[in-house]
Amino acid sequence: MADELWRELQNLELGREDHELFIPQSAYDGVLARNRLSLIARPLNPRGQNLRTVVIEMPRIWGIASRVHGRVLDDIFVQFLFRSENELLSVLQLWKQCLILLFLYLRLGDR
Repeated sequence: MADELWRELQNLELGREDHELFIPQSAYDGVLARNRLSLIARPLNPRGQNLRTVVIEMPRIWGIASRVHGRVLDDIFVQFLFRSENELLSVLQLWKQCLILLFLYLRLGDR
């Protein structure tokens, strides 16, 4: 039975007979432009963390609450839209520093 199932899966066609869907380059360009200054995040414990609270609190913690718009994308991800590249880079720099400190703590903490 397992061999039959395996053969069926190997011969499964997932839309190979469908016509190709043409998406104009202008659509890609528009999406890239709208999301160029965005950050998509996934909380470490989405079941225990309210995503709406994450969207409200993170910009406040970053100190740019009035200049960032956040939204919940689905049950797992949130997105933050920044007004300028400098604001996005400042947030990424904070995370970079946190990761370096975490690495050093984990690396040197046992000594």
